[in-house]
Amino acid sequence: MKAKAHFWSLFDANKSKYPWFNKHIPCVENIAKHILRIYRDANADVVLMSVWLYNIGILTKGFEVDYAVSSEAEARKFLSENSADSKFIDAVAHCIRSHRRKDIQPETIEAKILAVADAASHTVEPTYADMASRGDITQAAELLEQDLQAIALLPGVQAEMTYVFDAWKKLLEVFPK
Repeated sequence: MKAKAHFWSLFDANKSKYPWFNKHIPCVENIAKHILRIYRDANADVVLMSVWLYNIGILTKGFEVDYAVSSEAEARKFLSENSADSKFIDAVAHCIRSHRRKDIQPETIEAKILAVADAASHTVEPTYADMASRGDITQAAELLEQDLQAIALLPGVQAEMTYVFDAWKKLLEVFPK
């Protein structure tokens, strides 16, 4: 997949600044593939393309700008340059732009899958523990709540993962201050 190669080339140029991406994006991909087995009506091509492009704005523009906006623009450019059709580009762009659920909400099943896969990835990566170990327990708890709200977009996944989020809540409550 060209998007995967594109991501890895951008990552290689920026890995010293964003070393976690080498584990985060494959993790999101694995979770998205699992979710696609539950939600078989979703367009897997849109979801997987979105996975590999949803953070490229960070690799090209950093965090100085809204990365969902810059990633959407970068993805549109990349997909246009690779002759994707406009409906596919729009579907991927919607997934990317709405995955954080800030200014745009995920409306399609594909967008919901990306949002949920990204949120769920934080439960298997050291995201919350890293924040807590830096003294950002409140920030970790807030992200955990945002992620819990995200997984509610897909009740089938929510049913599978609620116990994991409950465990993280308990861990953050007793994390050394």
